[in-house]
Amino acid sequence: MKKKLKPLKKLIHIMVTTYWSLFLGLAVIVFFLKGWSVFTGLALGLQGTRGLFDIFTMIAAGAYLASFIVALYLIAPIAALFLYSLGGEYRVASQYLFWNWAGTLIAASFALFCFEAWESINISFYPWNAMDLFYELQPPSKLYTHWMICFIGAELAILLFNFVGKIGLAKKMREALGNAHFASSMDIKKAKLFGNEGIVAGLAHGKILRVPGFESILLTAATGSGKTASIAIPNLIEHEGSAIINDLKGELYHLTARYRKVHDNNECYFFNPMDDNTQDFYNPFFYVSDHPEKRVDDVMIIAEALIPETKRGERFWYQSSRELFILLSLFLLETQGSATLAEIHDLSKKQDLQDFLTEGIAVCIQKYYTKMEEVHKNIEGIEITYSMKMMKQNAASFSAAHDKTRQNVLMDFHSRMTALMSHSIRSATSKNTFDLRDLRRKKMSIYIHIPASSKKLLSPILTIFWAQVTHLLTKKEPDTHEEPHSVLCLLDEFGMIDKIDRIRESLSFLRSYRLRFLIMVQYLNQIISTYGREDADSFFNNCKTKIYFTATDFEDAKRISQSLGQKTAKIQSQSINTGSFNSVGHVTTNHNYQSVPLLRPEELMKMSEKQSIIAVAGHAPIKAKKLYWFKHYKYKNKLGR
Repeated sequence: MKKKLKPLKKLIHIMVTTYWSLFLGLAVIVFFLKGWSVFTGLALGLQGTRGLFDIFTMIAAGAYLASFIVALYLIAPIAALFLYSLGGEYRVASQYLFWNWAGTLIAASFALFCFEAWESINISFYPWNAMDLFYELQPPSKLYTHWMICFIGAELAILLFNFVGKIGLAKKMREALGNAHFASSMDIKKAKLFGNEGIVAGLAHGKILRVPGFESILLTAATGSGKTASIAIPNLIEHEGSAIINDLKGELYHLTARYRKVHDNNECYFFNPMDDNTQDFYNPFFYVSDHPEKRVDDVMIIAEALIPETKRGERFWYQSSRELFILLSLFLLETQGSATLAEIHDLSKKQDLQDFLTEGIAVCIQKYYTKMEEVHKNIEGIEITYSMKMMKQNAASFSAAHDKTRQNVLMDFHSRMTALMSHSIRSATSKNTFDLRDLRRKKMSIYIHIPASSKKLLSPILTIFWAQVTHLLTKKEPDTHEEPHSVLCLLDEFGMIDKIDRIRESLSFLRSYRLRFLIMVQYLNQIISTYGREDADSFFNNCKTKIYFTATDFEDAKRISQSLGQKTAKIQSQSINTGSFNSVGHVTTNHNYQSVPLLRPEELMKMSEKQSIIAVAGHAPIKAKKLYWFKHYKYKNKLGR
């Protein structure tokens, strides 16, 4: 039933919009003609009421100048309203036009007041009476001279007032202890956020803000703060290239996949590692090269992601676990030509693992020599491949370790492979249905469903996935003819992903690879706890644009407050002297300037849920509104809601 109603709703919406536009346009025309007739008549000193079309009679009678000036003064506020409705930098022009229009009217009224006081005559201070005096008084009479002095003096007074105000502001800025301020619409235009392309960041001055280029963006937003509705969905609707999305609830797939498939010609995939019936699969070893010289490097990418660095003093254990992972991976790849995470987990649990590996590697190497002998007829001088050499070295190192050390290494290794005990994850990583290397060649959207109850369990798989994405897409700069599409990487719940140095290191140069990283964390301390203070600072600085929703962590609020800068505030203090029997008390007021934060931490924690702060490197921070997709007609219409 709802599907049948959608075309009818769209038709009604179009009809209402059309009729409202026609009504508004007609009302503006009527207002203009009526005002033009009335105020031109008043300017000419004519008595009686004016009709809608009397202006044409007055123009025919020769009232060209009066009708022209009145038309300008009527058009000015209408033009100001129109420019204001356009939003963005046009609002500066609208305000400038409006205040100049109002200033001229005020100056005319002030001139009439001065003329009345000078000549001791009775004049109504309506602005249009100024024009009436121009018609009535003839030069070179004394009254005309006095009127011109009053009129020009009033206009100069308004100009002087504006000039003094600007000089005072400039002086204050020179003496400032800090000049941090929120961006005006012109500041936003200079930052190039009013464009039609880029990451949707919010709404300001009536226009959508988009961060251009391929700079990385960091969003700090607590759970339930609206980051999905105001950031994720608008960007998935607007971005026409490929996308990879951490989809916590699965709602991004259900809301946007059909639109991206139909309107943006994307092939859409939905990878749900915790669902035995997932429609798509991901096997990290699908991306391991068959070339023996490159195979080890590709396996090391997986090993580093699955077994990240831990605390100082534990280097031996995580390095040993990595070496064991590389050994088992290369063993499976050399002996059976393929591997999965589940197979590596099962192999590590095998009894007499050491003897099994020693025997298997010997057989593998012997087969290789036999094959080479068949090809070359002589194996003298022929060495085993680099992949086999690394496998053999790691096996020798594992065998040479003390029995207790070997058992401890296995225990550490198994603790990192816990996720592979899940039947769903074993199944979901058993094969591959999409190729990450095609993301720039053709339009693809890969949604990764992350159930809230399984975040911790899925962390190793997500870490491997994003490490491979970064590695595969930054191997070489894309040729725009062969790889014409850009890639949006939407990393929600980034805080649950283990340390990936490749992401941290590549944030500063991802733009040359046509990658847009939109990283979402609940609070900044998540990055600090994963990467450490020093690397977290590097991570923070490499994101040229930051978006802050209402802070929920005081340490975050302090850091954000410091990053926004200081402004100069005028502080007033009073001291009260109550006096004595012989003297009267008095109050002394003192004024001084102090440097204060643009926004204090407590203000950031009390910020409206509808607002956000957008900080772009090299520009003033922007106080913006969240752009909820279900409140914006453009996105509602595209999703058919």
